[in-house]
Amino acid sequence: MVLPGERIVPAVPTTSDRGSPWVAVAMVVLACLPIVVATIRAITHHWVPLGDDGLLALRVQDVFSRHVPLLGSASSASFAAPKPLNNAGALYPDLLSVPVWILGSAVGTAIGVALVNIGSVAVIGTVAWRRAGLVGVALATLVTGILAWSMGSELLYDIWQPHALLIPFLAFLFTIWAVVAADFAILPVAVFVGSLLMQTHLTYGYLTPALLVTALVGGWWHGRSATERPRFGFWIMVAVIVGLVAWTQPLIEQVTTHDGNMSRLVHEIQDPPKQVVGNDGALRLTATVLTHPPFWFRDSFGDTFRPPGTPYGSTATTIDGTGAVGTGAAVVGLGIVAAVIAGAFLIARRRRDTTVVSLLAVAAVASVVSWYTASKVTTDIVGVAPHQFRFLWPLAAFLTFGIALAAARLFASARALRVVTAVAAAGVLVVTIADLPTYAATAGPQLDESVNHVQRDLDRQMGAAARYAPLDLAWDALRFGEPYSGALMAELRRRDIEFVTRDKYLARQLGPTRASNGHDATDKIFYRTGDVALSPKLGPFTRIAFHDGLDAAQRREFARLRRELGAYLGEHGLRQTATLRNGIAVGIWRALSGPFDTPEAINGAFDSRALAGAFTAGALDIPAAWRVRFREYSHLQDLADRETVGVYVGPVNTPSP
Repeated sequence: MVLPGERIVPAVPTTSDRGSPWVAVAMVVLACLPIVVATIRAITHHWVPLGDDGLLALRVQDVFSRHVPLLGSASSASFAAPKPLNNAGALYPDLLSVPVWILGSAVGTAIGVALVNIGSVAVIGTVAWRRAGLVGVALATLVTGILAWSMGSELLYDIWQPHALLIPFLAFLFTIWAVVAADFAILPVAVFVGSLLMQTHLTYGYLTPALLVTALVGGWWHGRSATERPRFGFWIMVAVIVGLVAWTQPLIEQVTTHDGNMSRLVHEIQDPPKQVVGNDGALRLTATVLTHPPFWFRDSFGDTFRPPGTPYGSTATTIDGTGAVGTGAAVVGLGIVAAVIAGAFLIARRRRDTTVVSLLAVAAVASVVSWYTASKVTTDIVGVAPHQFRFLWPLAAFLTFGIALAAARLFASARALRVVTAVAAAGVLVVTIADLPTYAATAGPQLDESVNHVQRDLDRQMGAAARYAPLDLAWDALRFGEPYSGALMAELRRRDIEFVTRDKYLARQLGPTRASNGHDATDKIFYRTGDVALSPKLGPFTRIAFHDGLDAAQRREFARLRRELGAYLGEHGLRQTATLRNGIAVGIWRALSGPFDTPEAINGAFDSRALAGAFTAGALDIPAAWRVRFREYSHLQDLADRETVGVYVGPVNTPSP
């Protein structure tokens, strides 16, 4: 019922209400500009996909080969599951395969990811235009631009799934809104984007199906009349065809394998890991991003859920260790948001504004399912890792858009709507400009971007591996999250140098055609970092590629500083700060317990890396006159350890040194 004097807001803006389509296109282009600039900058700086990015780039190269992937990359959930698991499908590598095939691994990967993000922005703009006209496009591109700004330029071409799917997930939420609001032509797009999400990362295993069901229920409700039923039925058939095409590869794997990946995933859902975030933890994590400063903006992306005072990449073992808000604050914050959404929903329903009703309904469902998804994240593997909850950022952007559009449509006059549109459009311009400079969020494989030049140097030398092919990959004795192994495999693949692996988990990552039978390689390949990599030979193993982390001048400076600091230790020792005592007690810096009255004790402080590590951690109380030398020594030690890399080949059955 509409009260006297109230206006009925049309579900779809008329041609005159929509405004200029060219202005809408301009705002979409503006929102895409940071993606384009960041990608061009990466290419001109010779970016190389490192770590997990390298693994993913390798599988993209495999699409047009005998190693064609049927599944996505191996999931880290495998470490907590009875059997190894893969992400559900290979749709993302398929999308990137053409740019990679044409332009090469690194350039093609960056451009392919950028094109997926640009396409997602275009979907967001199109849906907003169809449902809410120019004001919708202005607000939609504004929140999209803020999300891109929060991520930072270096994640806008990053293939790592937790980052690569953020803008596509926002686009997916917009498509669900469109279908619920009876824009049935968007249903095939929703199915395609949803398939991309669900196949690429298991985090979306609950979100995608639940939201697609929401779209179908909303579409059925609007399409139940005799006039709408044929149109709704037609687009469902198109969506089914799109879904079958998108899921062809994982379906082939399922029916041609004794224990298919889909069966494993279903079993995992039925018998999930015992250690999960839980309902209360999920409530706190969700509220931290959605309702508390710094919300879903840039400052939160790198620091939220990271234990305070720990190095980048660290993860908390408990919810309390993440710095998430308390349960009471979470309930209050989410309660306020829920009350705002419910109030706006009731007003919109009374005014028969189906656009806002549908939008807020989708926002509410997405919030509940996101909370449920967060509650099911396992903490068995790496604790409460921030990357497992990245979907909360696009969810927050969508909620912000929903509340802003509801307020504009329900309470603003026609003239005020034009003002809102102008202000939002100006905001798009400001955010675009702010997002153009280089900004690297402290998250994901791009944390190792400083060693790009090291990998490029190694890549130039990797042709020497061809004479030993096929090679057995011996990626043992490597730290978790190291940057080089994935990139080295991608370079071997780029050079068509065949390799296999005996590691079952890695075989799930690289595909069954690379699983070793124990007789298909006579030589293996591995790499070492730091001092050991300085040796051209390690027993029967020959170094085929090498990068020295220090040049000749730095080596001389490094040796000089070690002599001076050694003399300092011998004369003054170290003051026992509380932090240093704790580190010694737990065994981290045991070599610093002193006294430093013998050459062995002094050398142990250096060789164990305890001296450099304790100084970097702020555990040493050093006189001001010596701090510069300690700082420079620690920096050079870090370079020597991280950037001195040797790649070796040798007999496959000989233990690696």
